[in-house]
Amino acid sequence: MIYGYARVSTAAQDETGQVRQLKAAGCEKVFREKITGTTADRPQLAKLMKVLAPGDVVITPAVDRLSRDTTDLLVIARDMQRAGAGIRSLAEPFLDTTSDFAEIIFAILGVAAKLERRRILERTARGRADAKANGVKFGRKPILTAHQQKEVRKRLEAGETQRSVARSCNVSQSTISRLIRGADGGPMMNRAKTKSEALFEQFLGMHNLPFEPIPVSKSRTPDYLVAVGEAEIIFEVKELSNDENLKRTEFNVSTRIVGDHIRSKISESKKQIQSGAKQGRSTVLLVYNNIDLRFGTEDRDFIAAMYGEHTVRIHRETRSIMATYRGRNKSMAKRKNTSFSALGRLLKHPVTHEITVTLFENIFAKIPLMYGNLPACFEINRFEVENGV
Repeated sequence: MIYGYARVSTAAQDETGQVRQLKAAGCEKVFREKITGTTADRPQLAKLMKVLAPGDVVITPAVDRLSRDTTDLLVIARDMQRAGAGIRSLAEPFLDTTSDFAEIIFAILGVAAKLERRRILERTARGRADAKANGVKFGRKPILTAHQQKEVRKRLEAGETQRSVARSCNVSQSTISRLIRGADGGPMMNRAKTKSEALFEQFLGMHNLPFEPIPVSKSRTPDYLVAVGEAEIIFEVKELSNDENLKRTEFNVSTRIVGDHIRSKISESKKQIQSGAKQGRSTVLLVYNNIDLRFGTEDRDFIAAMYGEHTVRIHRETRSIMATYRGRNKSMAKRKNTSFSALGRLLKHPVTHEITVTLFENIFAKIPLMYGNLPACFEINRFEVENGV
């Protein structure tokens, strides 16, 4: 089916001319709305995306009717491609993903989006630098005074817990945590790298992959920006060191729900990963198990955390397996947790001391990893959807 999408920015404008163009181009149904193209929340566009089926084509009068942002346009075009649909622009004939040059078009859009993002970052950085030079201070006023901050630092360095200090200062524990990270108006307290961060940096150095730690801000930010060829990938690194279920020592055995430890890290890292995805970059949550090298971070844990636990249906009489499928506790699904491009396992082998990173694909990712461009140092597990799961 051929769909059309028409948009004007204000209620005072009329989209009739666009609709006429789309009808003349053969559109059987036209979705129209009056809303600015700079907002991502466009109800009619969302409805259009939901009805797309393989073989469908979406026609728009011009590229800026679909999006004024190159990165957003690339995401929309990729979403349509995953639905099996193509997109054509009447004003820009080169934008035709139904042609044999679809991948070339996506590559051009990707480069354009990257350049546009770089220009935005450069302009923002210049603006911030000029403002700081003129004495402008960014952010809200600190909750704690300079004297209080000094006292808090002394108490924390003496070994008092964040929770205890927060209660006595009548503030939340997150306020004390921000002060430690230097995000509450004061200098950052010295903090040693976690074991997982040190291992990941060692891995990147061994394979000559340029990286930079992402500065801490008031909002939750991911850990690293890594250059992989022409792409830039964001990594958030987490440890299982504080997982109580793995610390039990009363018995010689432990019980667990497969994938539960990884699922908790997905929930814990949601804000950081969303922050990375909003920049239009592929984002990976990397998990390191420094309690037990294998238990809790096996392949099946990552797969179950993303797609649900492996469930087997057995016939009561014959005891034969009737069906297998992904069951409860599914953490990722279509249009859910799409900010994750992949999960990853960071591992240091106990005998060879080799450091490895294994990636597990999120097939529903809004910004997928370009797996074909990844160097051989990354071990890759990719998946396909079967029976809608």
